[in-house]
Amino acid sequence: MLNLARSSRGTRRAAALLAGLMITLAVPASAGTIGLSGGKLIVGTEPGDGNQVFAPTIAGLDLILPNLNFDLLTPVCTGVGSFTCPLASFQELVILGGDGDDVIQLTGISGLTFAITALGGRGNDVLVGTPGNVKLFGGPGDDVLINMPGNCFSRGTGDDIVLGGGCDAGPEPAIAPLPRPAADTPEPDGLLLLGTGLLALAGTSRMRFRGGLTKRPNRRVPPPSGSSSNGKLCGKSSIVVAKR
Repeated sequence: MLNLARSSRGTRRAAALLAGLMITLAVPASAGTIGLSGGKLIVGTEPGDGNQVFAPTIAGLDLILPNLNFDLLTPVCTGVGSFTCPLASFQELVILGGDGDDVIQLTGISGLTFAITALGGRGNDVLVGTPGNVKLFGGPGDDVLINMPGNCFSRGTGDDIVLGGGCDAGPEPAIAPLPRPAADTPEPDGLLLLGTGLLALAGTSRMRFRGGLTKRPNRRVPPPSGSSSNGKLCGKSSIVVAKR
């Protein structure tokens, strides 16, 4: 009975661990990262993420980045979902679109005092500038670029539409989202190995549990008191003890 109880507990424990793993895998991942690097505030969509809308504004002495499911990697900004970044903390804003059809709308920023570089990335993107030191890069895909006074642009590949004049922004710079710490990004192979191990544990415990139900212990029953071991009648008793 003790072995059966232990096997049952092991099965339940393995099932609980596997369920926790599946719940973890089901949680949607953040779409990108925000952080400061060399005076640049980089707001970057990570590869494989869907459509994004960037519509930064300025409120007082702060830059506001609304409605973004991004993670903060450096303490320059605050907030969750909507981020507040002090203007004094950076000299350039870099916005990186991803693989989806992204919108980078910069008209909410006025009186620009810092440089902006916006890369649409893959997909059919829409990039709208704001007056000042702004560079718009369409990248691959059929993009729409709307320039304001002082803006420079680069079409990239694809059948692009360009509205408004501007200078040539030159080659598109190679800028990537800030990398996450290794602990925040478990390798898919590691998750697969963990899931396989938990399934094996559950299967082993289940086999032991079934074996405990079907296998009976080999118990010897002693003959009744006063009987002979050869199966003959003992005294006046009429009970015959069968030879085992």
